[in-house]
Amino acid sequence: MVQLKGENNFKKIERWTKICKEASEQSYRNQVPFVHDVESDLKVLQQYQSDVNLVCYENVAEKLSIKQFLQQDFKTITVVIGPEGGFTPHEIAALYSYQYYPVFH
Repeated sequence: MVQLKGENNFKKIERWTKICKEASEQSYRNQVPFVHDVESDLKVLQQYQSDVNLVCYENVAEKLSIKQFLQQDFKTITVVIGPEGGFTPHEIAALYSYQYYPVFH
């Protein structure tokens, strides 16, 4: 997992939040997605459960796309984006056990 410390972590979150805000304005969204702090322990993600829980993964076995999940009715969504280099199969298995579904973009 990504490990950011101190000021670097704050600056990254601030930058990602700004990107989300600008993208939301550009697409006329009513709400801006919330960017949480970078976490190094996957167990923490259990507290961020939503109606739909997805993890972006390049080696998806079932070839489920984000688009397929977004066609469902839901009020909240959590999307987990991994570190540079991607998640390990072990990490994906852990996320799946927490009911995060691997999807490709």
